[in-house]
Amino acid sequence: MPDYLVRDIMRSPAITVSQQADLDEAAELMETYGFRRLPVVDDEGQLAGILTKGDVRAASMAAAVDPYDPQAGNWLTVEEAMTQSVLTVTPETPVVAVVELLLMHKVGGFPVLAPDNSVVGIVTESDIFKLIVREWKENTASAAPGERENTVPATPGEKENTAPATSGKKD
Repeated sequence: MPDYLVRDIMRSPAITVSQQADLDEAAELMETYGFRRLPVVDDEGQLAGILTKGDVRAASMAAAVDPYDPQAGNWLTVEEAMTQSVLTVTPETPVVAVVELLLMHKVGGFPVLAPDNSVVGIVTESDIFKLIVREWKENTASAAPGERENTVPATPGEKENTAPATSGKKD
C-alpha cells in the first residue's frame, strides 16, 4: 500500500460545534449526520475539545433533569460535557501513524488541525477502513485470476496463512 497521508483520506471541511452550544443541539447534530464525535471550537474557531457520543451520554445521565421541574431551565452546554484534552493530527501525518495512535489510545478518530490550530478536517477509523477496502479492491482487480490469494497477515511469531482464492462453488 502506498504511503498515504491524512490529507488523502480525511473528511474536510469538518463539521464543528461551538463550546457554547446547548448539549442537546450538539447531540441532534451528531444524530442527523451519523457522527460519533464532533470537534468543539471556541469563539475564534480554534479547537477547544471534542464531544463524543459517550460524553453526551455521561453528561445527560449525570445531569438528569426533571422535565416537570419549573427550575429545570439550566441545560448543559457542550463545554460542560466535552473532552478537553484532545489528540490531534495534521494533514501531513502518515496514515500508518494515525492507525498506531488509534490503537494506542483506544479512540476512534482525530480532528485534523492546520498550523494555526484551526480545524480543517477529521479522520476516523471509518476513513481508514474505506482506504483499506479501496486498496484491496484495486489490488484484487489488478491480479490475474490464478494469482489471487486470500491472505491473513501473520502476527509476530506466526507464519503467514495463505490460501488460494476459490470461486465459492462446491465441487
